[in-house]
Amino acid sequence: MSANTSTVSATKLNPLISRICLEHRVSLPKPYDDWRIVPDHPLGHIHGLPSMRGQAIATNGIMVLLITSANTPIFGHLQWFIADPHADIHRKNTTTKTLQQYDEFF
Repeated sequence: MSANTSTVSATKLNPLISRICLEHRVSLPKPYDDWRIVPDHPLGHIHGLPSMRGQAIATNGIMVLLITSANTPIFGHLQWFIADPHADIHRKNTTTKTLQQYDEFF
């Protein structure tokens, strides 16, 4: 059933979000059309849960999809996402690397 869900979500999403869903075998909450790329992919964590740390890749305005340093997807609440204030220098290199990884995946 999850393979069918991934196929449905992959047809209605931004291509980068589709690649992430297929690679990690995750399905996003409906409606799929609401999911969009987070500009600049900020690095941060969910407030009060420092173990939930990663790059914000996509959001539907309520939930946020984070990719951890171990390349694991996690979901958190967008309102509680706190971007690192000093991550600007590191973010440029990490974002470019992440996008290249997904381009090479397919």
